[in-house]
Amino acid sequence: MEDGAFCGVFDGHGYYGHKVSKMVRNRLPSLLLNQMNAMAKVISPPKYNEKVNGEVQFSKRFNKWKDAFLSAFKVMDKEIKLLENVDCSCSGTTAVVVVRQV
Repeated sequence: MEDGAFCGVFDGHGYYGHKVSKMVRNRLPSLLLNQMNAMAKVISPPKYNEKVNGEVQFSKRFNKWKDAFLSAFKVMDKEIKLLENVDCSCSGTTAVVVVRQV
């Protein structure tokens, strides 16, 4: 992204964990960016989080990122399950990711 960065650590586990973690490392950033681009028309300008009745109300931009992450993770899960040469029943990856925007 021009105005930000995507950083991630992908730790594979199980017999095919190294294959799963490499696939997620290579594919997840573009999936996430595609999800955000698909939602770009409905994102309002960022605003600060506000407290309403003592509870933090997150900005619309935060909620769009949250939705994009959930959607990208679901697509990634489906793509991993379609791999013919990888039994994912006991293999996978832990992904710790950060998106930083200006």
